[in-house]
Amino acid sequence: MLIIFALDATGLYLIGVPYALILGIFAGVLEIIPYVGPIISAVPGVILGFLISPTVGFLAILVYLISQQLESNLIVPQVMKKAVGLNPVTTIVALLVGARLGGVLGAIISIPVATAISLFINDLMEKKNFSD
Repeated sequence: MLIIFALDATGLYLIGVPYALILGIFAGVLEIIPYVGPIISAVPGVILGFLISPTVGFLAILVYLISQQLESNLIVPQVMKKAVGLNPVTTIVALLVGARLGGVLGAIISIPVATAISLFINDLMEKKNFSD
């Protein structure tokens, strides 16, 4: 949430969207809602951008898209790796499978399930190596 706040607030400020700090805070807070939170948080910033000029509006869309792509592909996997000890690739695959199978709820519970499976497999491997 803090990273999205910083990315969005900085990007919007640099392209000249008014109230960039408030819009960044709004984006950070709504980041807690999977999938729809980032879309809802982008709407006011994009509207304000288009009120200034079409160029600023499209740049605002670009700021939100880049920050979400950075979050989805770089930040979340690294945070999950440190928080739960999962490989970033495993995290991405778990999120994709969870979202595909269970929608928003599946995406939410995919990381805990993947962590539990990983711990179970590691315990089995340790017991197998210990018994050899």
